[in-house]
This record gives sequence, C-alpha cells and structure tokens, in this order.
Amino acid sequence: MSKHILFTNGALAARYDSKINQVIPAEALEVSDELFWQTINESDGTWSLVKGKIVKVPFPAPSEAELLERAVNAVRNGLQAAIDDKAKALGFSGGNALMLYAGFTNAFQTLAQTFATWEASVWVEADAYKAEVIAGTKPMLTPEEAVALMPTYPL
Repeated sequence: MSKHILFTNGALAARYDSKINQVIPAEALEVSDELFWQTINESDGTWSLVKGKIVKVPFPAPSEAELLERAVNAVRNGLQAAIDDKAKALGFSGGNALMLYAGFTNAFQTLAQTFATWEASVWVEADAYKAEVIAGTKPMLTPEEAVALMPTYPL
C-alpha cells in the first residue's frame, strides 16, 4: 500500500492512500507513511513543494496587534462568562436573559436594572483598563485577573 501527495502551484492540494483511493493522479508524489501522516498531524505550518522537496513552511509569528487582539478576546470572554455565572446564580439562564426584564414593569425589574447597571460598569472599567494597556501604562491581564478586578455586584 502506498501514500501520495498532490501539490498544486507548490502547495499541498490532496493526499491519497492506495488502500482508500482507487485512482491516484500521476503527478502525485509517493511519500513515506511517516511523511504522509506528518502532513496531516502537524498543523504549525503549511506543507509545500520547494525545488522538488516537500517542506513544512512555518506560519509567521503573530504580530503585536494580533497578540493583543487574542488577549483582549480572552479577557472579554472571561468577563462575559463571569457575568453570565452571576446571572445564573440569581436564577436566570444568563446575563442577557436577566436584562430582558429591565425595561418594563414586572417582579424582576429592579433586579434586572441593578444587574444591567453592574454589567455596564464591568464593561466601562474593562474598556478603561484596555485603553491603559494600549497606552502602555498597565500590563495586559489574564482572563482570571480581569475577573478578579470586576466591580463588586451590589447586594
């Protein structure tokens, strides 16, 4: 049984295993089982055909902006999860579900308005902190550190 890889314009386009594929293009290169599986399992670059040799070209390192965006998204997700956890502790399915009760007279309106005000304060403080990170005056926080700095929920 043999393994093959097809390259188009130098980029890996398809893989073929003679146990599975009855037709293998003539231009596909026969490769070892080890290399065949490497091209499937190693995802830290792209596999290319360069000067007749199969090589893995590493992905470029992320830019400072990409790293900041990833960190900001992680913090945002951590804060949102903590907000939703608080709403769940109050008996609702999440923050958005609780805040639906804020805009009209009902038994949960006061609770919902208090919650909405608190959630807004979380995001205002998070945005202010983010501005300081971008300005270089504060370090980037982990999601856990950001959650620990959230304003206290009013009792």
